[in-house]
Amino acid sequence: MTPETRAYKTCHNDVTVRHYKSQIYQYTNEIEKIDDSLLKGYKTRKNCTTITYERTSKDKPVNSIKKICTDVVIPINDYVYEFEKSRRAELVIQLKDLQDREQLNFDKCFDKCFDKIQPMNAEQAFHYYDS
Repeated sequence: MTPETRAYKTCHNDVTVRHYKSQIYQYTNEIEKIDDSLLKGYKTRKNCTTITYERTSKDKPVNSIKKICTDVVIPINDYVYEFEKSRRAELVIQLKDLQDREQLNFDKCFDKCFDKIQPMNAEQAFHYYDS
């Protein structure tokens, strides 16, 4: 593996670099959830109930706990629809700002990492990657 390839692969797994990617993913994921619920016209929520019951096992009472969950469908009314559209628009603006800002930070961080890793041998790069 060339030093450039090794540095590229190592730096894409750097904690700071992954942090920048993660923030963008979170915004993108939230926008996709809103798009999905607006398209379907409803949201689903989990409604869970915990049941504790006693049973006998080999003539000995045993307490057991069971969690039962069901999906509850919640229709989206006009107010919620407008609210979600507004929230989506805000998230899109925030995502664009974040992408612009984070791309600069990502590039700086990646370049710094790349310059640090490229002269390392494979063992040193692995220790950096592994830590």
